[in-house]
Amino acid sequence: MASQRYATPSSPGKGGVSGGMFASLNCGFGSGDDLNAVARNRAIAAAQLDLPPERLVSCHQIHGTNVMTVEQPWRREDNPRADGTVTKVPGIALGVLAADCAPVLLTDPEAGVIGAAHGGWRGALAGTMEATVTAMVVIGARADRIRAGIGPCIGQPSYEVGPEFPANFAAVDPASAAFFLPAPRPGHFLFDLPG
Repeated sequence: MASQRYATPSSPGKGGVSGGMFASLNCGFGSGDDLNAVARNRAIAAAQLDLPPERLVSCHQIHGTNVMTVEQPWRREDNPRADGTVTKVPGIALGVLAADCAPVLLTDPEAGVIGAAHGGWRGALAGTMEATVTAMVVIGARADRIRAGIGPCIGQPSYEVGPEFPANFAAVDPASAAFFLPAPRPGHFLFDLPG
């Protein structure tokens, strides 16, 4: 068995200062990582955008459809419970955190409106992306100009779900059957979250 070497704060891993199982540029205050390391990581991320760390805004994500319009940054202690943020204020960076869920970044560059959304299966099914687009339109974006990018997330070959899972989606939209393939295990499916 191969041994795994973890980065320490004095030996940054994957672009950040977090060590142990968080050896990365972990920006999630709710992850269980050392809060000082997370704050330093967030400062590194913000610096990549030429912004001070307090201009990087994120939420306490809850797998829902609540979207916040950001007019000014908030303190970490005041993080709202939401899965989407939108802004038209220059100099604010919107952050979204994900493990296997899909981080989605949106922009209408002509209107100067940006959005960030957390796309777990519950939120995607409930309409998080649609709510984020709607919030962007409210502050000046045009839906036909919005472009989106989906960040790294779990892929269909790795996302096995039980037999009841596709029924949740079919109840909302029968066309969603296209996002499920039969899994090797009988009665189970492979789900295409990015799709």
